[in-house]
Amino acid sequence: MATLGGRLADRFDARVIASVGLTLQAVAYVLYDTLLTLTTPFYYITIIASISGIGAAMFFAANGKMVMFEVPREMYGIASGANRTEPSVT
Repeated sequence: MATLGGRLADRFDARVIASVGLTLQAVAYVLYDTLLTLTTPFYYITIIASISGIGAAMFFAANGKMVMFEVPREMYGIASGANRTEPSVT
């Protein structure tokens, strides 16, 4: 899905694609909160996880594009590495 998210970010406004992705993730979290119980059918969980995954793919692809668009060409390696670095929790 990240490939599709990247193509959408290239074709349309990346800010809109990122916003839609975050909205899908928020919808998935609300669905988890309201529907998830010990007896929730597995296919509900699969559908909700898919919504979350599609949202994440759309957000991260569009966000990466926006970050790289703002960086001078000679700084691409540094910006890409910094964008993909996750802070460690100690």
